[in-house]
Amino acid sequence: MCQALADAVTGAQIPNLIAPLGNDLEPADDQGLAKWKRLFNAVADAQNRLHDGRPLVRLLNEVMRPVRSDRSQCEKR
Repeated sequence: MCQALADAVTGAQIPNLIAPLGNDLEPADDQGLAKWKRLFNAVADAQNRLHDGRPLVRLLNEVMRPVRSDRSQCEKR
């Protein structure tokens, strides 16, 4: 799931996307990882803390929000 979501975001957007998961700061050692791995680590950390799957659903909702879509891509269709 995180691999698919990583295709829809930029690396600079990741800190803002994972902040609602309760991950205020991304670990410094995660900065050099692939986008999908950074998303996965944030979701896994939050799910381990909460003991449920809500963090993945929240990340999915954040990434897929219509406000985030690029209007120029919509106009090309």
